[in-house]
Formats: sequence, C-alpha cells, structure tokens
Amino acid sequence: MTTPRIVVDDAQKWDEDESDESSFEEQDEEDEEDLPSYLRFERLCQRLTMSLQFRSTIVLIILTAGVVFGMQTYPEFAKHQGVIILDRAITYSFAVELGLRLLSHLRAPWKYFFVDTSQFQVDGWNCFDAFVVALLFADIGAASVFRLVRLLRLVRLVSVLPTLQALVAATLQSFGAIRFVLLLLVIVLYVAAVIANLLFKEVDPLRYRNLHSAVITLFGTTGGGSWRE
Repeated sequence: MTTPRIVVDDAQKWDEDESDESSFEEQDEEDEEDLPSYLRFERLCQRLTMSLQFRSTIVLIILTAGVVFGMQTYPEFAKHQGVIILDRAITYSFAVELGLRLLSHLRAPWKYFFVDTSQFQVDGWNCFDAFVVALLFADIGAASVFRLVRLLRLVRLVSVLPTLQALVAATLQSFGAIRFVLLLLVIVLYVAAVIANLLFKEVDPLRYRNLHSAVITLFGTTGGGSWRE
C-alpha cells in the first residue's frame, strides 16, 4: 500500500521545519538560560507550535471535527452527550492552538497575522484560522448558520497542510485562464443552439422553437439532465 503523495510532501516539509528548529535550538541553547522568563516561555511556545507532533495533532483534530460534524447529521447522534462533549472539546482545542501560536509571538502578537510586517503583507491562512475560531465562540442565533460556521473547521485542514495551500494558490492563479475557457464554451453552445434551431424547430418546436429554448435544451443535454427525454 503506497503512501499518498500529498502526505509525503507535507511530511518532507515538516521534516525540513524540524531540522531548522533543531539547528535553532542548538544555536541558542547556551544563551537561553540568560534570557528573561517571558522570552524563555515565548521560545517554548515557538518550539511547540513548530514541532511535527503539534501539527500532526492539529490535523487529527480537524479530521475528527469533520467526522463529528457528519455524525451530527443523524438524529440519533445529534443530541448524544458524548458527541456534544467531543464537539466542544474540538472547539476549545482550536482556541488553545490559536493561543499558543499567539504566545509564540509574545513580544508582538500581531506578527502572527503578517508574513512581512515591514511591508504589511498579511498572512491570509493565519487570519482565516483566527476568523474561524472567533466565529466558533460568537453568539450566532440561527442554528443552520452556526452549523455552517462549524463546518469551516474542516476547511482549516488547508491552512495546516502546505501542499493543499499550494494547490489552492495555483487554482486561484488559474482563474484568469479559466474565464477564456468558459468564454469558448459559451461560444460553442451558442453556435450549437443556432444550428439546432435551424435543423429541429419544425421537428420539435417545444424545445427548439427559438434560440433561448435551444440553448436551455442543449445545456441540459450536456449535463445529462435531458437524455431521458
């Protein structure tokens, strides 16, 4: 059984972070005893949040959140006390994670939300994580809206796995080319609808009597919705 490529890539990136972290520890280990207590605490939080074990635990919690959300769609599990307790524990775990990441920037917590503070380059993934955690503790009246907010916990998996971040970034960058593909599809559909109107309006006037009827018919055919008719 082969290991999925995405897991291998993320594991390699995490291993590189681990090696960087170990070299950082070896370099500053001797000077750490001379630092103030709050700086030692800050470095402790940095080592913790950068560790492979910590990030693997967060991935496991996010996946568990997805399973719990799926279980709550069944009436027999929705009000089960164990599921409710597990759901609350997951929410508080995210809050603890965010707190630890902010404490790893104890002297300047706002740096957690920036890639480069000198150029005010915002870290979108960290801002998204904080936004999700804030919504989880917000007082949202509508139950359906609150369920959608809790579903965002599963989306946080993208912010944890570097390979998924790269895929999302590549998808967003490809939107410029996608619009031309959509334009080509619209042109092809329009030409096909004109031809269908000329050929079939006498045979099937209900579906091909004019241009917009032919477009609707062909669009439904391309999706497989009109094949039975």
